[in-house]
Amino acid sequence: MMVANTDDENSLIDMASRARLVVNCTGPYRVHGEGVVRACIQQNCHYIDICAEPQFMERMQLLYNEEAANKGVYVVPSCGVDSIPSDMGVDFVRKSFQGTLNSVEVYQEVVPDGGFGVGPCINSGTWESLVYVLADYSELRKIREKLFRRYHL
Repeated sequence: MMVANTDDENSLIDMASRARLVVNCTGPYRVHGEGVVRACIQQNCHYIDICAEPQFMERMQLLYNEEAANKGVYVVPSCGVDSIPSDMGVDFVRKSFQGTLNSVEVYQEVVPDGGFGVGPCINSGTWESLVYVLADYSELRKIREKLFRRYHL
């Protein structure tokens, strides 16, 4: 595992130059993501994240898709974003279950107080990402107009 500072471009370039794949789990992505994507493409390093911010994902596609494709670099946003809790639960059951595991049915529920009885509970990075997404939702329309312009009749 390598650690880099998203505020330090040289740190990101160094990280991407020593990796074949970077898994970025640092959000909000609109604040901390673009430099990582840019460094990965520059250093021919594949990129995956767990982003759920449509403006970031589509903006990165608009800005960097052509360069990434030309270099053969995969940029895969939003990989496993909502499946990770289920996957972790299934992995736990698989490791703990004494018999043969044939199938797993998963039910997820968002508990408003996080189960702690202290009011609404959400990860601060997730909350900040949500605030940015909703505050700049009109930006998404503008990005999509540019991104999908070639498909308009």
